[in-house]
Amino acid sequence: MDLAGPANEGSAVTVDPVLQSILARLDVSDRMVRAEYELLPLLGDGQPTVRPQIRAYSSQALTPEGLDQLVQSIAAVGQLQPIIVERIPGEGDVLIAGQRRLQAMQLGAQQYPDNPHLAKGIRALVVEGPLGVYERRAVQLAENLARKDLSQVDKGRALWLSRVSLLRDRIVDAGADIPDWEELLADRIRDVPDALDDPSERFKAVQAWKQKHAPDLAQVGARWDEAARALGMDIAEETARDIARVFRDLGEQRMEVLDELGATTRTMRAARELTNRGLGDAVDEINARVAELTETEPGVDSNRVVEDAFRAVKEDPEVPAATAVEHALPSTDDSSSSARPVVAPASVTVDTEVVGAVDLLTEELRELNRFLDESVRPAVDAASTHVADGVQVAAAAEETVLMLCDSVDDVLHDVRSLFGSSG
Repeated sequence: MDLAGPANEGSAVTVDPVLQSILARLDVSDRMVRAEYELLPLLGDGQPTVRPQIRAYSSQALTPEGLDQLVQSIAAVGQLQPIIVERIPGEGDVLIAGQRRLQAMQLGAQQYPDNPHLAKGIRALVVEGPLGVYERRAVQLAENLARKDLSQVDKGRALWLSRVSLLRDRIVDAGADIPDWEELLADRIRDVPDALDDPSERFKAVQAWKQKHAPDLAQVGARWDEAARALGMDIAEETARDIARVFRDLGEQRMEVLDELGATTRTMRAARELTNRGLGDAVDEINARVAELTETEPGVDSNRVVEDAFRAVKEDPEVPAATAVEHALPSTDDSSSSARPVVAPASVTVDTEVVGAVDLLTEELRELNRFLDESVRPAVDAASTHVADGVQVAAAAEETVLMLCDSVDDVLHDVRSLFGSSG
């Protein structure tokens, strides 16, 4: 497959060359090798059809307003990256990757019918279908990886895809004749019908086959940092492992919902912990309620509300999800109101030194919260994961955690000093 792509009249159509190596790394069908570029109509007969993508977009991202900047860019310089479609007999060309590009160009073709970059159609990489779910998602991920435009669920799936591909390739390179995926997963599919589409299930199947049929290859493996590097992801092994475990334990659908709510890695971990404790239904209900809330109150900090609601359920599993969300809302209000200036009633004489001390205290507390979120908690979580897995914590990691804790003590000392100065 020539991923450089042919030139389009008036504009260069190229794909990041890393896409080819990523597709190879993700173990996709050889039909991708036979993929060809075509110019497809944007509107009317023959236009690509759209079905739900692996990556969820917010409703705003696909509105005319949300697409306007992309429309203007394409109208000015042309289409810089082709979309990817699969050609399915009886269905036509179905979009795999490039939903915003397609919809932006369709919108632009209506707004600027005489624009030369929009009048001739849309450049697409056409793959003969139908592809399996596994292959389709791998192609979508490869495109996002090439553009370095990844959601949390993208990262989780991509790491599993990469690791299982590395492991299988190394077993084959060692001379073992490993069966195809249908045979490897035949027993598992009876219990889990979607096992063939789950890269973590594929990885477990390869591991099980190796232990049973190729025990002499016990040392053949693939580390998480190797899986990340193969995809061009510059992350540590502990981080890659953590992302992959969250994907495995939460499941793709639940992660997509959390992604849509702007959930941080820490919030994803909290959801994973509740799910592993049998509280997945509570996680889903909290997510659904907060999603409804964001529709009526667009300014709400959805991640903070979700995280606080998860914390409430963790402390008391009997708390109804609706109650947990309701109690989490004041924290959002508090976080926004904390930045408001201190205003005293007219009859009160304001001590400016006290007000200044309060402002300093507020800033110190915010800095402490940022420090905990960005530095301390990830280091402690990584060390905790090692302990839970029965792995000895490295001396360097231990020193890092202790050093960070010392830094927290320094910040707390400053906070105590401010308390003293204010009263």
